[in-house]
Amino acid sequence: MNIEEFTSFDPEKPIQYTDQEKEELAKSERKWLFGPVETALNYILADDTPESGYCVLDYGCGNHRSMLKRLRKRNLFENYGYDIDFPTCSLKGTYDVVTASNVLNIQPSVTHMSQVLSQIAHLSHEHLIFNYPSSPRRTIKSNAEFRRFLDNHELNKKVHKLVLTHSGILVIARKKRIRSRECE
Repeated sequence: MNIEEFTSFDPEKPIQYTDQEKEELAKSERKWLFGPVETALNYILADDTPESGYCVLDYGCGNHRSMLKRLRKRNLFENYGYDIDFPTCSLKGTYDVVTASNVLNIQPSVTHMSQVLSQIAHLSHEHLIFNYPSSPRRTIKSNAEFRRFLDNHELNKKVHKLVLTHSGILVIARKKRIRSRECE
């Protein structure tokens, strides 16, 4: 990714995709079952009650909105979904926790991956949880390459992160400086 591409990127606006790229992203749509991102989210929300009001954004929630539905079954209603086909939440607010499950691995380019990371960091008030599963992978093929990509990303300056590697990668991060919340 060159510097001009990155400096012109506005994290409060939707990332731009061609129609062909959108079609490719849509092919990966699945009704996800409980996975590692949601397990990490449940750990963060362990003491959460409807009264405590954690505000969650599932970035790349897909048409099924599976995780959002499971959170609502737990009476945690202050959660939102964002997807390129239906941007139903604002990209200008901030959320206590931003999740991105099976989002980075399907991006059509490293530039798009970098923009997604910048955008979820911008949207997060406190926590980020994202994964890079072993399949499918469209851009960066190995865990080692992805870790280097993460280590060189601007996100590194803004968060403390725990990177867990198995067949894929799970990242749990917390902002170094917590901003005030502006949940939509």
